[in-house]
Amino acid sequence: MEEAKQLLELQNRSSLHVSAVKEIISFKENAAELDTALGRLQITGKDLHVDKVDLETGILILSGRVNSLYYPEEEPLRKKGLLSRIWG
Repeated sequence: MEEAKQLLELQNRSSLHVSAVKEIISFKENAAELDTALGRLQITGKDLHVDKVDLETGILILSGRVNSLYYPEEEPLRKKGLLSRIWG
């Protein structure tokens, strides 16, 4: 099985090109969350704007001030017992 590939290109913290984007989960002018071929990608910044999005090719281009890019660790799914499901 071929490993997923992704390209992130950040130019002067003001233009971000992301490949292998599957879905835009959320987007605000100070944060975005993407579902990508390599997992969830969280982007924080200021005055973020979508310049281009093409989910067929997986390309997303953002502009604004990019402060951070972060792939949170995915928690393994585990089965919950009855009491856990009731009280969280």
